[in-house]
This record gives sequence, structure tokens and C-alpha cells, in this order.
Amino acid sequence: MGVRILWIAAAMCAATMLWMGCDTDNDDNVDSPNAPLARQIDSLITATLSPSIPVHSAVAKVEDPVRDFSWTGSAGEADPESNETMTDNHRFRLASVTKPMTAALILRLMEEGAVELDSTAWHYLGDGVGVNFDSLHVWQGTTYGKSITVRQLLQHTSGLPDYVFDGPTNFLGLTEFLLYALANPDKQWEPYEMVQWSYRHLDPIGAPGAEYHYSDTGYVLLGLIAEVVTGQPLAQAYRHYIFAPLGMTQSYLHLHESAVSGGPLSHAFFLSVDTDDYNTSFDWGGGGVVCSASDLTKFIRAIGGNSLFENATTTTFMFDWTMTEPGIEYGMGIEKRTNEHGEFIGHPGAYGSFAYYWVERGISIAGTVNQLDGDVEGFLLDVVDVMK
Repeated sequence: MGVRILWIAAAMCAATMLWMGCDTDNDDNVDSPNAPLARQIDSLITATLSPSIPVHSAVAKVEDPVRDFSWTGSAGEADPESNETMTDNHRFRLASVTKPMTAALILRLMEEGAVELDSTAWHYLGDGVGVNFDSLHVWQGTTYGKSITVRQLLQHTSGLPDYVFDGPTNFLGLTEFLLYALANPDKQWEPYEMVQWSYRHLDPIGAPGAEYHYSDTGYVLLGLIAEVVTGQPLAQAYRHYIFAPLGMTQSYLHLHESAVSGGPLSHAFFLSVDTDDYNTSFDWGGGGVVCSASDLTKFIRAIGGNSLFENATTTTFMFDWTMTEPGIEYGMGIEKRTNEHGEFIGHPGAYGSFAYYWVERGISIAGTVNQLDGDVEGFLLDVVDVMK
């Protein structure tokens, strides 16, 4: 999902440290050729903070192996209520940046022969996961639930609605699901409940395969498929196929397993609402992973550098692009943005998370501004302008 904030004038870290907090950790000392780059990005991460949105904190990591440049920086307060300073080690909620991980997990299972992309979700799940497939997708009097394929779920072409953001909204732009979640902040969601919400409260977008429509519902079904074919909870499947091979030691599936060792979890905001006060277990396979900027960088560089999969050609499935709007194409759990600087593959997420790999330059940018309305696109474009 695209995210926006109002920009404030860039201020140097030293001048704002007393009230915002600022922490940087880069491999380039003040006398190195890369020091000017680091100072410029320092100012950009500080400039993401805005009391009017509000954006309380941000952290990001930028890597450019060609320049031997590695920068990590943070600013603001990880918890504004306690005045906890945001640091480079703080973890954050990925929201939809989880989707490339779920897609990569399914493709790893495809490599093992456990999943076929053109087999149906029904083939793997049947009636044993709490989902009524006859009710899942009914379009113009025809039931399509049992014909939706894994490929369609991965590419958001299943015709299923998004249980979080689809449907009528109130004067604040909140859907029925979000209103329910806000009214029940302690509810621990089971995956089948999100899918049930989708077909009990929302209508399909169209017949399967007819068009692209972003759907968290589809990624919950993919998570369920991963659990069934591996015989493991989704959290363990992520760890076995994604986190452990890439050395992502600070990553875990939030609210569905205990937090692994690592930095504290920073607070993410939905406008003025601190989501730390709410159980967001409904994110799950579409948005439930928590990790650090360092771990997220390992993941997006593995995707961009084609080092995650056993078979190098598997990436061609992930990068099977469909145009969603001018300049943006979607593959399997990942998007490609094209502008005058080149191609950028990755994904944004609610709460202002992001991970992108600049294809032509081999540069990665990953992090968060911890706010649904944060200007992620503006920050990314400014970083690209500095690094070009």
C-alpha cells in the first residue's frame, strides 16, 4: 500500500538529537570517500519525522556493495509515551512486506515438489482448515472457491477481496473489519477467521484469473497451504525455509510465536493510534512478520541477487509481472517499480515499512517510518537521488 507524510525541513542529526533522538551505524568513518553519502542519508532519516502526521520514529539500512557502502540509521522515539529512543537495533512490523516472504516460502515448497502453482488451494486444504470453499468465492451465481489456484493467490488474481481494506468505509475511511479490530483490541485471530470474514462480509471482485486485485485474504490461504504441506506452523516454516538460510536471526511471526532474541519492538502507528496497544494477529501470512532493518536487508538482497532459491530459474516465477498501474507491475508477492533511475523490486507495507532492491545498481534500501501515513515513496526517492 502506498504511504504518505508531510515533509519537514531536513535537520542534521546532531542538532535534533536532544528531542528526537538519532542513531547511526555505518562502516564509513568521517575521512572515508563515502562519508558525505552517509551524512546526507542521516539528514533524510531525520527528516522523515513529523509531529503533524505524526511520524515518531524511523530506521533504515542502505547497502551498495560496489561502493563498499553500508549505512544504518534511525531517528525519533520508538515509544513516544515512554520517550524510548529509536535505535538501529529496534525491530518493527513488516505488514505487507511479509508477502514476499510468504511467496518465497511457497516457491521453495514448489522447488521441493510439495506445491504445484496450478493446483488449487482446495487440493491442499480441503475442509480441514475451517474454510467453506463453496462459500469462499461466489460470483454471479457461480461458485469458484474450489477452482482458485496457488498461482492466482500469489499474483492477486484470485478475485478474492481484501478482508482488511475492502468494503464500505466510515467518515474516517475505516472499513468494517478495521472498526471491529479496533473495538476488540485483545482478540487473538486464527487464520481461518480472516478468510471467513472475507466471504461472510465481502463480495468477490471478479472471476478467478480475470483481473488483479490486491488481497490479504489470498495470502492467508497461502499461509494455510504452507502449514498443511510442511506439517509445521507458519512461524516454523518461515524459519526453516527463509530466516535460517539467510541468517535472519531477529525475525519472527508476531503474536503467533514468542519473540526471538534481538532488539526491542518499536511502536507502529495507524494515524494517531498506537498499534502496540492492539492485537494485530490478523496480519499473519499477509503481514505478520517482525524483523530488524539488518534482517530485512538480508532478505531483499537475497531476492534481488537471486540467492534464496535452490534453482536460479525459480526467480522467473516470482518475477512474472502483471501491470497494475503505470510504472508499477506485480509478480508473486513482489512488485517492480520503474522510473528514470531504473527498476526497483520489493514491497511496501502499512505502518510505513519498505524493502527495495535497485536492480541496475545492486543497491538495497530497507526499513520503516512506523506510520501508515508516512511518506515512504518520498524517502526512497530522496535516497535514490543521493545514491545515483
